[in-house]
Amino acid sequence: MKKGLIIILTLVIGFGLVWWFNEINRFTGGVIADANNPELHLKDSIIKIKKSNSIDLKEFWNESVEPMIQKDKEKLKEIVEFPLGGEWGFMMELKKDENEWTQSDFFENYNKLFDDKIIRLLKKLNYQDAEIFESEILVGIGWEQDGFEAGIIFRYKKIDGKWKLYVIQAVG
Repeated sequence: MKKGLIIILTLVIGFGLVWWFNEINRFTGGVIADANNPELHLKDSIIKIKKSNSIDLKEFWNESVEPMIQKDKEKLKEIVEFPLGGEWGFMMELKKDENEWTQSDFFENYNKLFDDKIIRLLKKLNYQDAEIFESEILVGIGWEQDGFEAGIIFRYKKIDGKWKLYVIQAVG
């Protein structure tokens, strides 16, 4: 009786293990197939960044980023939305509360934020470096500072039919 029970248990366990290994093998084959399918990467991604043919990024760049590089304050007055969000006042070393930052503060201290380093980094970019994220366009620059990564993301969105800079976000 013991011998028969041992044989039956061995067969059940053996067939069970064969089935289990086949299932694992089938599963991993699917994972590998999914990993090699670039279409699925966009669908699984939490952050969906896409390039779009409906947005002319060259025109966006010329109208919205070039004025920052050229320090064209008249043009910037048209494309910077106030109140401007983000940490720009801290980057300009304003000595007042965030809720007191004004358009005048931004333009009077423009060169503190847009110094030679920032302008040089922006000049290294072009319209192909702009990223469309949901309903925004992001332009980011980065550098190493004191052994740490730092950067700025300029966030644009359409306001009254025109791309406007509405957030200058410090990162790092």
